[in-house]
Amino acid sequence: MMIRREHLLLGMCCLFLLFLPANPGDTFASQPVFSIPASWLAAGLDTSGWPTSGYNTEHSAAYPSQGTLPALHGHLLWQQNTGGPVFSSPVLSNGTIYIGSTGGNLLALDAQTGVVRWRHAIGQFLNDSAPVVVGRVVFVGANRTWVYALDATNGHQLWAANMQEIIKAAPTYANGIVVVNSSNSATALDAHTGLVRWKFHEIGFGWPTTASPTVQGQIVYVALGDKTIVFAFNLQTGQKIWAYNAGDRLISTPLVVGQQVIIGTWKGKIEAVNAASGTQIWHYNINEALPRGMSIDGIAGSFATSNDTIFVGTFNGNIVAIDAATGRLRWAHLIDAPVLGTPVIEGNTLYVSGGQTLYALAASSGKPLWHLALGDIRSEPALSIGRLYVATVQGDIDAVE
Repeated sequence: MMIRREHLLLGMCCLFLLFLPANPGDTFASQPVFSIPASWLAAGLDTSGWPTSGYNTEHSAAYPSQGTLPALHGHLLWQQNTGGPVFSSPVLSNGTIYIGSTGGNLLALDAQTGVVRWRHAIGQFLNDSAPVVVGRVVFVGANRTWVYALDATNGHQLWAANMQEIIKAAPTYANGIVVVNSSNSATALDAHTGLVRWKFHEIGFGWPTTASPTVQGQIVYVALGDKTIVFAFNLQTGQKIWAYNAGDRLISTPLVVGQQVIIGTWKGKIEAVNAASGTQIWHYNINEALPRGMSIDGIAGSFATSNDTIFVGTFNGNIVAIDAATGRLRWAHLIDAPVLGTPVIEGNTLYVSGGQTLYALAASSGKPLWHLALGDIRSEPALSIGRLYVATVQGDIDAVE
């Protein structure tokens, strides 16, 4: 059968239009498969769960229970294998655990039993990027450079957007916008359509960042890849408000504590800067507290905060608690393995992973309470009422009570 030339030309034009960028010079974003209704996002983040990396947009990593939840005792309740190693963090919303596996699937598990409710094959693999659940929608970075919006009830794809740069950090949702950090860029996507609202791009080579965007009010704080500068942007417009040079490669997701932004670096520097102006308030170097002769330490994960205290782990296995107002050390506790994830807090208990083990420490003193061997843990646990959910490189999701 002969194909008429005008039909062939029409098809070629359609293919060309399909790959046009959303805005000239911006990332290539697919046209939405489905424009998400406002009602699907109206419920926002499920604060009774752990709906996003760091629990909230400020990334406090603290469950707001004030010590009223049932105490955890370090007993394994159930275990479910995902089909591939897991480097991303689990999140919890409306009784469902969502987790990405390098096996190529995003899975939804029943939080009570671990039974798989659905799985969505995204292709290639999911990397370090944790999902964020907003109402009925799951947003996740996967397949190296893509951001997907999925129906949280069944895993059906709603839209997809290609950032054209590697994504290893969890996206952050706030006020109808999904902000994504990639190798050299921070991009704000319309949560309903996946189309680009604004984009900031830093020139030069960028190691893929594991630091997520942090939002307080109408300001988003961004640390990119192997860069040394923290930026503050207007969430709605992308206008730069300030930039602060820490002088060292940025590792941690920025943490907002009151009117301060806390940042952490590869070589162990912790700094507090004014959230409105970007001027330094205090700084602390974890190497200053090390006994003479110990190897130089650095920060591998991100922060948690509660009761005016900041908590973070280090490559050498130190857990440190720092006064948020002054930057002075309150206590330090050494475990036997690098701390590559982020601590999480409920009441007076700090949960932190090191190597193959999950530890529970008294947040006020660092006193060990219990520990549980689970497997190689590289990510942040998710907390809920009477449960802690942990992912391992062995591919398991563990529920601990």
